[in-house]
Amino acid sequence: MRSVDSAVQAAREARRLVEREFIWIEARDRTTGAIEAQGFVSDINEMTVPVVDGFTRETVTRSFVGAGSLISIGDIETANDNNYRSVEITLSPLNDDVAQAIRGYDPRQCHIQIYSGTFDPDTMELLAPAEPIFVGRVDEAPITTGAEGSVSSITLKCRTDAQELDRAPAWKRSNENQALRDSTDTFFKYVTIMDSITIPWGEKWSAIKSNKAA
Repeated sequence: MRSVDSAVQAAREARRLVEREFIWIEARDRTTGAIEAQGFVSDINEMTVPVVDGFTRETVTRSFVGAGSLISIGDIETANDNNYRSVEITLSPLNDDVAQAIRGYDPRQCHIQIYSGTFDPDTMELLAPAEPIFVGRVDEAPITTGAEGSVSSITLKCRTDAQELDRAPAWKRSNENQALRDSTDTFFKYVTIMDSITIPWGEKWSAIKSNKAA
């Protein structure tokens, strides 16, 4: 069960609070391959706030660009099991920082975190470090370019890292790892090129052999 800070719980019970969502996207530089990070918040103002990192559980300070209503986050299902969860985040490419993060870089299969922060409505001070409510990777990032007069959008289709439980490990199909187990075992020697090899059958095979002999 997720614990809730006492100040946040009190604000919820009193129904005196303002909540904002924070998105932390990591993306790969299309030229160098280096990982770059960019933060966005569902507010019009830029914010630098403490958040609880979803991977390390350490409290870190991160900066988030105000994207306001340009952000739309789908429902996030929470459950205590090993099934992976998915969420869709819709962003507007009208924001230059969004355009750079998604068009300038490649976010696919890179980490993404969504935090929820609770603010005092009078002071707009964060009551406690923003907590992660989704931690995973970006599966797809399709960009929809609308016709003249219509709206364009970027949709991030994300899944939690629990999806990795379904992924076969590399050592099951890698020649290099197989050689570590047995240097004479070459079963996977050609596995990386098999999808590009065409194996002829029947008459075609006979024709090839005849041509070589000629």
